[in-house]
Amino acid sequence: MVKLKGIFFGKVIPKKINIWEDCSLPLRDPIPGSVSFGFGYRHRLELPKQARLHANRRGLDMVVINIHLRPLTVVSNMDWSQRGKKQQGMINIELMPLADRNELSVAYQSWVAKGLDKSPAELNRFSVDWDTPSSFVTRWPQYIPKILDAWKLQAVAHAAHLDFGGDPLMVATMRPGTVEVLFVEPAVTGAFPDIQLVY
Repeated sequence: MVKLKGIFFGKVIPKKINIWEDCSLPLRDPIPGSVSFGFGYRHRLELPKQARLHANRRGLDMVVINIHLRPLTVVSNMDWSQRGKKQQGMINIELMPLADRNELSVAYQSWVAKGLDKSPAELNRFSVDWDTPSSFVTRWPQYIPKILDAWKLQAVAHAAHLDFGGDPLMVATMRPGTVEVLFVEPAVTGAFPDIQLVY
């Protein structure tokens, strides 16, 4: 089971919240056709703090939602030889084997060069460490869907800049409805007894 955090922001807390439509974290650089939720122990603690500051600055209410998923596989038991050949679950790009990180780097350089209409050699002017996935994925997160498609993944955990500032935090990005949701609940038990959470 993988535990994630989504956050609803709004002027009013509604009676019904859809995690896919209403709880994706606002990223500085949105990822088309995807949702992102907080991932990882340290970031699960930091995320609500940053979110509360964001909500207070904008005069918004917020609800932190715990989301419990069962992906097909997680990085600790993924058969890396099958990556791209059959449907896999979720990977954390920071924990990938070296050969796969290198392959990701080459693919990402190609995608970024094409997206910016530059040659791969011209990408050297950007201060990006192409040996460290968090460096280039954080800079250009819009290519995460290409990883999902090329490697047949349900979700990718990666660092991302949130719209409310601060240091990049780990998120899990996926297409809505592509993983098995076991259950969802407000992070503060009993705080919102009348809310219906839909997934």
